Amino acid sequence: MEQAHSLADEAIRISNESIEPGDMAGVQRNRLRVDTLKWFTSKVAPKLYGDRVIQEHRHHVGVVVLPALEPVRGALPGSTDPVYDEEAEVEIE
Repeated sequence: MEQAHSLADEAIRISNESIEPGDMAGVQRNRLRVDTLKWFTSKVAPKLYGDRVIQEHRHHVGVVVLPALEPVRGALPGSTDPVYDEEAEVEIE
């Protein structure tokens, strides 16, 4: 962990180095050095310096309460047992 902190400090020090105006090679060299240190630091201490992808899941579950079906006696010819009539209309209050 201490190594990762020192590598991060080194990357900050390199990014703060002064470069002469127009020295694009120096800019590219320092960018490569910082990117390399960032990559290596993320491998040494991934929980602290690694690329972290946080996925958040939110599910809203709705509940629909339907009224109970009323049993209809004798819906079938010759039957006295309660059965559910699929065509019966039920009022929702």
